[in-house]
Parts: sequence; C-alpha cells; structure tokens
Amino acid sequence: MTSGIIGGGRSSTSLPAILTITESGTGDGNGDGQTDGADIAGFIGAVLDEGATPNSCAYDMDTDGSALVAAGSTRDGLGGFALSFFTGGP
Repeated sequence: MTSGIIGGGRSSTSLPAILTITESGTGDGNGDGQTDGADIAGFIGAVLDEGATPNSCAYDMDTDGSALVAAGSTRDGLGGFALSFFTGGP
C-alpha cells in the first residue's frame, strides 16, 4: 500500500510509515507504562544529549524541548523524573 502526497499540482508516492507518539513528561522512555529502573539509562542519555530516541519526549518533564532543568520550572528534568520514578508514573 502506498500513500499519495499532493502539493503544487504534483503528487508523489511513498511507502507507508510508522508514527510513534510519546507523551512528554511521563518519564516512561521505554514505553512500558511505568517509570522505573528500566528508564534511568534513557533519561541520563537524554540529559547528556546523546541523541534523540523515539521516546526522548518522555524525559522532557516540563515540555521545553529538553530533558535538562529549566529555570523556574515546577517539573524540572531530574526532579520531575524522580517524582515520576518514585510514584511509578506516568
């Protein structure tokens, strides 16, 4: 199956694509429905900016586009992740 894209009077065809949507600020970077020890390595990687992964948005606790702490945020990176971790978030 292919999809048609129309624009400027032209059309193109592409192969189907998979879209993964991850809610920001859950801390559940591996998508298993829990914020737990399995998410720690991904969170550290996101804070150290080791490249985006499909679930990096989960570590953006204050939805500012980064897993790092933002000044004045009530759900900063580390604190927000710790809160989700210890409460079993998301």
